[in-house]
Amino acid sequence: MATDDVRALMSAPGNDRLIWNTPLSEERGLADRVFFHEVPAAAYARDGYDLAVSIGAAHAWPGGAAEALKALRAAVRPGGRVLFGDGFWEREPSPAALEGLGAGPGDFGSLLELIRLAGSAANIGRGERWALAHPGHPPHAEVTAAVDARRTGYYGGYRGTLGLAYLVLGT
Repeated sequence: MATDDVRALMSAPGNDRLIWNTPLSEERGLADRVFFHEVPAAAYARDGYDLAVSIGAAHAWPGGAAEALKALRAAVRPGGRVLFGDGFWEREPSPAALEGLGAGPGDFGSLLELIRLAGSAANIGRGERWALAHPGHPPHAEVTAAVDARRTGYYGGYRGTLGLAYLVLGT
């Protein structure tokens, strides 16, 4: 896809981004292809974008991450992409952490919960992707259960305990 064909929708906290990004897009010759909208996220209902981005702004939608993901998916054309970033609890937050964030324990889930909420195909192989894309195929339920067990084991268990090292060695 040529860059002049890309349409993107981005959600970021703070209207200051609009003030900064608009002249920057003009300076880079992108003003006819990049548009910034100052509107409440839940009220924005356009579609047909190639890319929708929300980084740390799920709170802009009533219902948080679930509603943000639903709205972002609706904003992209078939075959488009959603880039979504949101906070998650790596461990049970302390009262001091909650107070410092102005958050409640239920404001964020775990990484595993966020992945499940997004319906992500993270941490699965090509064969598993095929099986999941063909729900009528006999091994679909078995593959779905295996993928969920692997995700639960990694994101809900040993992630942060077992590392993987990449070593570049001279000869």
